[in-house]
Amino acid sequence: MGFERRRWIYLFSGMLIELCAGLPYSWSVFQNLLAEKYQWSTAGTAGAYSFSSICMIAFSLLAATPLMNRIGLSRFLALGGLIYAAGTVGCGLIQGSLAELYLYYGVCIGVGTAILYPTLTSYAVRLFPDRPGLASGVMVGGYGCGPFVIAPLLAKVHGITGDISKAFLPLGALFAIVILPLSLLLREPPEGWGNGVHDQGENEQAQNSKTGIAGKEILRHGLFYLVYVTFALAITNGTMLVTQASPILRDRFHISVAASANIVGGISISNTVGRLLWGGISDRIGLGRSTVMIHVAMLVGFGLLLVGDLWLSIGAMLLCVFCFGGASTLLAPCTAQAFGPDQLKQNYPIMFSVFGLAGILGPVVCTNLGHGSAFLAGTAAAAGGVAVSVMYHKVKVRMDTEAC
Repeated sequence: MGFERRRWIYLFSGMLIELCAGLPYSWSVFQNLLAEKYQWSTAGTAGAYSFSSICMIAFSLLAATPLMNRIGLSRFLALGGLIYAAGTVGCGLIQGSLAELYLYYGVCIGVGTAILYPTLTSYAVRLFPDRPGLASGVMVGGYGCGPFVIAPLLAKVHGITGDISKAFLPLGALFAIVILPLSLLLREPPEGWGNGVHDQGENEQAQNSKTGIAGKEILRHGLFYLVYVTFALAITNGTMLVTQASPILRDRFHISVAASANIVGGISISNTVGRLLWGGISDRIGLGRSTVMIHVAMLVGFGLLLVGDLWLSIGAMLLCVFCFGGASTLLAPCTAQAFGPDQLKQNYPIMFSVFGLAGILGPVVCTNLGHGSAFLAGTAAAAGGVAVSVMYHKVKVRMDTEAC
C-alpha cells in the first residue's frame, strides 16, 4: 500500500489518539465535583487547569521540538501517551491535597497534552499538504469530540458511586491501551512529500519560499504577532466556555450535574463539527476570510450570552464553541502558510502556546470576574478579534500579491 493511501490510516489513527487526549475539555464536568469532594476552593481547583496550561507552554517552547527530533515521532507520541495516562490515573488516587491535583492534572496531563495535540496537528498538515484545512480539522476534531465520550462517562460513574475519583482509574488505563499502539503505528511522510507528490500553485510556492522561517526567528516578524493575537482572542473566548460551561449553567440556571454533562457533550459535538467544517471552508474560501468570519460569529454569540435566557445561552455557547473549533483547526494551516510548511514541525509548538495562554486566561477571567463581566470581556475580545483578523487578512492578501 502506497503512502497516498496509508496517510488516511495515519490520519484517523491520530484522530483516535486526539479523542483520548480530550479530557481537558471535560474539565467543567469534574472541576466542581473534585472541589466538593475534597473541600477545595473553586478558585484553587480552577487554578489546576491554568497551571496545566503553564506546563503546556513551558514544555512546548523549551523541550518539545528538540525531544521529538531526538527520539522520533512515534516514540515521542508514545511518551506523551504514557505521561498523559499516568496523570489521569493519578487524578483518581488523590488523597486530599490540592498539590496532588496540580501534579497529576497540571504537570502530567499538561505535558502529555503538549506532546500529543500539537505534534499530531502539525503531522496532519504534513500528511495532507494538498488539503491542510481538512486534515487539521479531522485530527483536532478527535480532540474536540473527546468530551462527548468522556463527560457522560464521568457523570455516569459519579451518579452510580457518588465518587468522581473512581472514573479516572479506568479512563487512564483505557487511554494507555489506545494511545500506545496507535502512536507506534504512525510514520513520517517521505522526503519531499509536500513538494513533489502534490502540486502547489505558483502563488503558494512563491510564498513558501519567501517565508521559510523556522523556530525563534518567527518572533522577529510582525506577521507572527498578527497571527498569534488573532487566534489568542478566539481561543481564549472558546476556552472560557469549554472549561466553565458546566459551572456557568449550574450557577446561572440551577440545572443538575447530569443535565450540564449532557450539554457539555453537545458543546463537544459543536466543537468537533466546527473543527471539521471550518477546515473544509478554509480550503475553499481561504484562511484569512475564515478567521474574520469566526470572530464575527463569536461577537454575535457573546452578545447573546449577555441576555441571560437558558436556551439562548445554550445556543450562544454552541455557536461560540463551533467557532472556537474552527480557530483550533486553522492555527496550524495559518502557521504553515505564514512561515512555510516545511518549518511547521519547528514553528507549531511555538504557536501552540496560544492554547496554554488561553487556558490560563479563560478560566481565571470567568471565575474571578463573574459570569456577566466575563461575557462582557468576551464580547470585547471578539470585537477586537474582528479588527485584528481583518488586519491579518489584508496582510495575507498583500503577501499573496507580492508573491505573484
